[in-house]
Amino acid sequence: MVVSNSLATSGVAVWVAARKQGSVSLMSSSRLTTNGNVRVAVPLFVAGDIRIGGACTSAYVRVANNDANYSTSERATRLTVMPGGSFKTLSQSGDFNERGAGAFAVANGGTIDIAGTELLLTSDNTHYVDGAMTVACPLVPQGRQVFRGDGTLTLAGGVSSASGGVRIEGNLTLVAPSWMNDVALSVKDNVTIAPTADWTFGGEATLDLVHHSKLTLATGGHKITLAKPVVSKVGTLAVTGGGKLALTAGTQLCKVTCADGVKLAIAANSDVDGHVVDLLTVREDDDSIAFDACYKVEKRIDEETGCTIYSVRRKLGAMFILR
Repeated sequence: MVVSNSLATSGVAVWVAARKQGSVSLMSSSRLTTNGNVRVAVPLFVAGDIRIGGACTSAYVRVANNDANYSTSERATRLTVMPGGSFKTLSQSGDFNERGAGAFAVANGGTIDIAGTELLLTSDNTHYVDGAMTVACPLVPQGRQVFRGDGTLTLAGGVSSASGGVRIEGNLTLVAPSWMNDVALSVKDNVTIAPTADWTFGGEATLDLVHHSKLTLATGGHKITLAKPVVSKVGTLAVTGGGKLALTAGTQLCKVTCADGVKLAIAANSDVDGHVVDLLTVREDDDSIAFDACYKVEKRIDEETGCTIYSVRRKLGAMFILR
């Protein structure tokens, strides 16, 4: 089934279902719009393999797999935005997976923009992001959420639940201007985190680099604070874009590289004034690693592991210049 003509309505829910043997597509000339009043914008209920090729705007979206009237698919729903297409929700709130398992996908050249109160995801999902996906409201992952692809994921509303956790895979760029400090974040493959302001990852959060993954922190001239240890015997951390990276005590990685004049510092919650702390351990040493001038740094080789250990303490005293 293909819906190729324009579709405009308001005040009534729209149900779009794909059966096992087919799919429903909103093609390039299709448009699901409101009458201009966001309060009466229609909700969209989807089931099966839904593909959007044009511009689709709705109040909010729900999976309808297990609804009594639309028990059309035993598999998980996938709402896919095709190249050149766009999907936008204006007042998303509550559980996207309310009536079944389902996830989002956006192809290269497509966009997904989710606004509203919250995007609650109660099922374990894998979302594919090769285009651009923006979640302007808080992401609430009560089930484990995997975002995979080569595009850009912007979590502008932050993450407001720790129960599910978030995993970033592929060559995805994560734009994280706000991140609740109780979220488990894992990184696989070659991921970039690019905050738009000073950014801290800490609290009860954990940051895990699985396999031989490389995490690039693109500071954009800002200060990034990793207030939780990052431990990975095979993972690599690269810091670019100037700015500063503040580490807590006990970070252990395979390799750390710093470009564009990035300097390392000690996180504020690492109370090391006048005391030596083994702050950074790397298996592959690199001359690009440099600390701010206010720290005294000593390097030594651990005889048992062969790793280079950076022992750091803050220099005491201050210098006053009278003019």
